[in-house]
Amino acid sequence: MLLSVCTSNTPPPPAEVLATDQTLSFPIAQDVADLDPAQMSSPTDVDIFRNVFSGLYKFDAALHEVPDIATGPADLSADGLTYTFHLRHGATFSNGDPITADDFIAPPRSKAIPPACSRWSPDTARLEAAALEL
Repeated sequence: MLLSVCTSNTPPPPAEVLATDQTLSFPIAQDVADLDPAQMSSPTDVDIFRNVFSGLYKFDAALHEVPDIATGPADLSADGLTYTFHLRHGATFSNGDPITADDFIAPPRSKAIPPACSRWSPDTARLEAAALEL
């Protein structure tokens, strides 16, 4: 019986040394008009939105829609007017506060009732009902 063991005499690479200042600098071509997602209307606002906010869904590297805070596709009511989204348990904001259904319901409702002055307001005005469950 022959038993062979291979070992490497090469030590592992050293750990990467990170900069003390961990600030992300992001070039912005023009002033930000609004960080309220329901009021955004410029490409700059949308660029900032994509880099700051998490949503129910996001795009993966192949541009497929995948769950972010949602656990999967929404359930659609029989009449087609109510979408029920199921949220990932344990989801938190960057400060550690828990993310709840109200964090998704309140902003769209506040903008859908009075007409918002946004290029997206026709989309939010169609909002009939929203139901999220944890």
